[in-house]
Order: sequence, then C-alpha cells, then structure tokens
Amino acid sequence: MTGRHPALLFSLALAGLLLVVFRDPLLTNRGFAGRDSVNFFIPVEKAVHDGWRGLRVPLVMPEISFGRPLAANPNSGTF
Repeated sequence: MTGRHPALLFSLALAGLLLVVFRDPLLTNRGFAGRDSVNFFIPVEKAVHDGWRGLRVPLVMPEISFGRPLAANPNSGTF
C-alpha cells in the first residue's frame, strides 16, 4: 500500500496528526479563546473599568508586579 498510494498515506498521517494536536477544540467543548481571557484580559478590563468608574485615568494596575502599565499598553483598551 505504501508504494502505490503515497499521497493517501501522507493525507491519513497528516489528518491523524492534526486530530491529535487539535483534539480539544475538535472533540470536546473547549476552545482557544478561554485560555487568555481568564488569566489576562478579564482582570485588566476590570481594572480599566474600575478606574474610569472612579473618575480617574487608569494608568497602572498596582496589584500585579509592583504596577503594570495600563494606559501605555494597547491591549488594555484604556483609551
């Protein structure tokens, strides 16, 4: 079989590899998005909203690493 159909064997091997690597989003109800949201984006977004709600510009997030910059980070969405 390997001598007569190398493209079929390669396709099956590639499909098997992709199934192993991406088994969580393909076979379960897990996805890629929830991993970063909980650990990074939700606390940063809460700090930004709390800053604006308190009528101050959210410049830093003092709870992390002796102050993580919020206004200078484009991922925080401060402005």
